[in-house]
Amino acid sequence: MFGRKFELNDETLHIVEEIGRHMPGGFFIYKAEDDQSLLYVNGAVLDIFGCDNIDEFRELTGYTFQGMVHPDDYKEIVDSISDQIKGKEENLDYVEYRIITRDGRVRWVEDYGHFTETEYYGGIYYVFISDITEKREQTESDKATRQAVIEALMESYHTVWLIKDLKVGNISLYRGDTEGKTIHSVPIRRALEQMYYPQAKKYYIETTVDPSDQERLQRELSLENIARRLKEEIAFNINYLRVMDDGSKKYFRIEFARVDMPGGQVGVVCGFKDIDVEVRKSLDQYHALRDALAAAEQANLAKTAFLSNMSHEIRTPMNAIIGLNSIAMKEEGLPDSTREYLRKIDSSATHLLSIINDILDMSRIESGKVIVKNEEFSFSRIIDQVNTMIGEQCKEKGLSYECRCKGQIDHYYIGDDVKLRQVLINILGNAVKFTPEGGRVLFRIEEKARFGRKVTLSFIIEDSGIGMSEEYLPHLFDTFSQEDYSSTSRFGSTGLGMAITKNIVELMNGQIDVKSKKGVGTTFTVTLTFEETREKDLQPPDQKPDAEEPASTGLAGRRILLAEDISVNAEIIILILSMRDVKVDLAHNGREAVDMFENSAPEYYDAILMDMRMPEMDGLEATRLIRAMDRQDARLVPIIALTANAFDEDVQRSLQAGLDAHLTKPVEAESLYGTLEELINLGSTAQ
Repeated sequence: MFGRKFELNDETLHIVEEIGRHMPGGFFIYKAEDDQSLLYVNGAVLDIFGCDNIDEFRELTGYTFQGMVHPDDYKEIVDSISDQIKGKEENLDYVEYRIITRDGRVRWVEDYGHFTETEYYGGIYYVFISDITEKREQTESDKATRQAVIEALMESYHTVWLIKDLKVGNISLYRGDTEGKTIHSVPIRRALEQMYYPQAKKYYIETTVDPSDQERLQRELSLENIARRLKEEIAFNINYLRVMDDGSKKYFRIEFARVDMPGGQVGVVCGFKDIDVEVRKSLDQYHALRDALAAAEQANLAKTAFLSNMSHEIRTPMNAIIGLNSIAMKEEGLPDSTREYLRKIDSSATHLLSIINDILDMSRIESGKVIVKNEEFSFSRIIDQVNTMIGEQCKEKGLSYECRCKGQIDHYYIGDDVKLRQVLINILGNAVKFTPEGGRVLFRIEEKARFGRKVTLSFIIEDSGIGMSEEYLPHLFDTFSQEDYSSTSRFGSTGLGMAITKNIVELMNGQIDVKSKKGVGTTFTVTLTFEETREKDLQPPDQKPDAEEPASTGLAGRRILLAEDISVNAEIIILILSMRDVKVDLAHNGREAVDMFENSAPEYYDAILMDMRMPEMDGLEATRLIRAMDRQDARLVPIIALTANAFDEDVQRSLQAGLDAHLTKPVEAESLYGTLEELINLGSTAQ
């Protein structure tokens, strides 16, 4: 962030101070030398430490990094930072540690740091910091609760084994009596000695299972059969007759459940339970392991709901970071080094936003909350947008790009245009990302079949990139899957894009196939079926409609009513609009927006930009009240949602409340300009 291209010194430090002043979280810079003296802290850091001004902070910390860290944590934290910096090419580190606030309270913070060298100060660290006390306490509480629940459930089982990897068969003991107090103690000890499932299974069956059940159990307990069963069922069980030490016989049951292990491996939990009373009394009861699995599924649903709700909170500060940075880049007279620094901030923030989007998308797909729309859309417009975006990326990277159409391609179809665009951009974006300079990307669209009102299209994306090995291809669509984990730093990959793409294609009842050769390139083929429109236009997507578009009315001199309760967000939108000479009136909540519109002269406002989450009154309710007013412009004025609520149902709620469009934060300036011009122009035509 700060290095040779941006010479951080006493004269340029004010630039950092200005940027830090607008950051939503804590930010500070300190020297890497022994005294670790601070060069800069922003106001959010003072808030975290409970200081009202910089003098109080200096007195509390000595204005050094060491003074910020709890004395008991300091050595461990410094060693961890040093080890992480040495082990990473990006010189990044992440640590959590305690601090002591001005009023004596102990709080936990998380610290994202980056080390770099400067000519003026030598080695420095710049650090983003935030208070995680409540989150950490909740996490520890959740861990304790989950462990207590698991231990309570495990009381129903004599033993629980974990097959860590179905392919290898390595096994470990999760719970069991190894002291000889239960009938399972000897087999458990032998299993722990051998550590591989096939041998442990064979010994267990031969020494404990009734001869009448041994052959069947050898077959049913094979790793191949377990893997097959768990592909068809979430969990299953096998009953068998066991010979006790005194010669008596009892019925036992082994419960099996699939678990996803780190690194993409598939493991299995095996629980051994005495069900003799159940079987002999013909009781049909639910079992503790299934209850545990149901509890795990509920926990997963809770996680998904949490991530969905966090979308708004995450996007709000990202809007400030990306927006202010974009505005700063447009300042005239910036030194080239500063402009390059700002460009790198923009690139990093945009990448962070894409990671956030991928994680949230994957979480919603897993929870079944993704909705596939079935609406008429302009196919040619989507292809034009995709070609423009990918064409620019190829041009910047020095790649050749071509889009070809074959067969009868309609201008309009019925389907989900948003998800189609996401699939195409995901695959084409990867083609650009993994193709070196001088290579090529070819995008072909072909009609494969037409029956009744259904049309099947194939989208073929070919590249001359780095390719993939045959061994890796079966894992391409696994979550967090990467053939070369160094690609995370080299290409900025999260390992979620292809998993999301495949899930979306399947939700659209489509199919995705891939062929690839290492060092040669990759070809993706996506097959999707759409419905014809009633009045289909047979123009191919690389041609423009004959009808002329209405002339743009422009934005200069227009007056916009902006409803936004967060001051930094309002400042960003006002600055963006001022670049097009747009006049803006600010309402700090939905109630104020309604009053300002109601008290304005007819047609005073050309459009309304409406945030959704605001105090006093939210954007949906404010829109309904404006639309219900007894005046013509209340029904015609364009109202555009400008919000961090980014999911499909959020868009549907906006449109149902009477809004004309839904823009998601962080807002792109050109998208905002284009939407305003289109809707204001459309409104003028309607009047």
